[in-house]
Amino acid sequence: MQNKNSLSLYLTNTYGKKFKFSTIDKTALGNFFTMAPFPRFSILLGYKKRIKSRDTRISANFDNWDNAEGWDAQEDPRWDDCGWHAGDDDDHESQNEKENDQESDNNPGGFHKYRHLWVQCDVCYGLNYKPLFNSQMYICECCEYHVEMNSSDRIDLLIDPDTWVPMDEDMVSLAIEWDFEEKEEPFELDLSEWEAELKKVYIELELRIQLKKEKEKADQERLDSEEEEKISSEEKEKTDQDRLDSEKQDLLYSEEDDQTYLDRLDLEEEEKISSEEKEKTDQDRLDSEKQDLLYSEEDDQTYLDRLDLEEEEKISSEEKEKTDQDLLDSEKDEQTYQDRLDLEEEEKIYSEEKEKTDQDRLDSEEDDQTYQERLNSNQSETGLPEAIQTGIGELNGLPLALGVLDFQFIAGTMGSAVGEKITRLIEYATREFLPLIIVCASGGARIHEGSFSLMQMGKIACALYNYQLDAKRFYISILASPTTGGVTASFGMLGKVVIAEPEATIAFAGKRVIEQTLNIEVPEGVQQTEFLFTQGAFDLILPRFYLKRILHFIYLLNNYTLFFV
Repeated sequence: MQNKNSLSLYLTNTYGKKFKFSTIDKTALGNFFTMAPFPRFSILLGYKKRIKSRDTRISANFDNWDNAEGWDAQEDPRWDDCGWHAGDDDDHESQNEKENDQESDNNPGGFHKYRHLWVQCDVCYGLNYKPLFNSQMYICECCEYHVEMNSSDRIDLLIDPDTWVPMDEDMVSLAIEWDFEEKEEPFELDLSEWEAELKKVYIELELRIQLKKEKEKADQERLDSEEEEKISSEEKEKTDQDRLDSEKQDLLYSEEDDQTYLDRLDLEEEEKISSEEKEKTDQDRLDSEKQDLLYSEEDDQTYLDRLDLEEEEKISSEEKEKTDQDLLDSEKDEQTYQDRLDLEEEEKIYSEEKEKTDQDRLDSEEDDQTYQERLNSNQSETGLPEAIQTGIGELNGLPLALGVLDFQFIAGTMGSAVGEKITRLIEYATREFLPLIIVCASGGARIHEGSFSLMQMGKIACALYNYQLDAKRFYISILASPTTGGVTASFGMLGKVVIAEPEATIAFAGKRVIEQTLNIEVPEGVQQTEFLFTQGAFDLILPRFYLKRILHFIYLLNNYTLFFV
């Protein structure tokens, strides 16, 4: 028999999976309903009554459940050993439901206070209840996508309970103030002596330049006169020689012209007579042949010409019809293709404008805040002093040093404080001979700190060099989504073993940055884990279910190898 002060609670989601809560008392159930509205669940109480559920609220026949201490099942006539008798009070339930509807209409945003109880999947946009979602390692039950985790949940995933010891919790970034107004003392210089000396040098240079120009001018005039005399003498000699040659040539032509003229006249007369006789003979023969041919072929030619004309007219008409039809078809296809192109172009322009507008709005909202204000807001929202948590813990009994970047804190960017915390963690692991794991989920170097953030890449790389090569220790890098920028270019890819989560975005520059900078289109999936693994970018792709066990196995294998070496 069931106790009056207790009942069993079942939750059934939209996919038919049922979750059972053990028997709880009325106080715990009252607190449970006060904390969570369950928009995607139907609730079964005691197998008897399904409480009505809507998109963003629960309509249930509970009078004083906002305060768990104000309701007593023993005094309520609707509750007995058999469970809840809601059918005896349908009018009261209907009236209560109308009041809830009216309250929801008057306060449409009242349920935003429960948003912290839900986690939305980035792929299927499904809602997952956070207290249950944490036990599922933040893997969406609908599409099995690895949803983004914060640093605290990752520490709970990897480290054994009650073994985590944080390091450098009080280290935070400070806004850098640049003093560009530097006061300089006036500098007075006596330039009178320097000007007098410069004037003397200037006058001397002018005299030398003038003398040099006069000398060059005199030399040039002399050379020009010599060149003119030489040219005139050559022209005179050439003129005399031409005159002598022309006189000699004229004499030769006068003697030859007389004899040549007579011979040419005789020859022309003979050729003229012979050509006239030949032309007359040929003309007579051609006339006779032509006359005969005309008489014989006149009838045949007339018939053939008529047939050819009809055939040509028929072919020309068919070709014209075909040409007209092809022209109509081509114009129709071209118009359809052009319409489709115009539609695609309009859709593309609309999507680009929408993305640009959304991005400009986000950028403008971010630009309104100063760096210090952004630090303060992220610290209050996440409860973390910086974008990384570092410390010492145990993984299945194996002591190790762990650093976890938190993407929710200014996109997990690496500033001077983050770089210093990672460097101190590596140096501590080097001194204590501890294994090292760093979980990366970052947008890269923090642009607000300028070159100070870029300096952290080299500093961390130097510390890892001493850790891996000098101390001969084992460093594992875990790449979560997203890992980009300076983190990818430094310690993210320097691990002895580099592990990536499924469907994670891993790149140096983001897709939008590449497209806007180089004006090219980045293919889908080239910055995803599966494609990069085929290119040899890292060693393993591990789901979160197997991450802790595989890490423990890798370290055991490494220690076993070092023992025998």
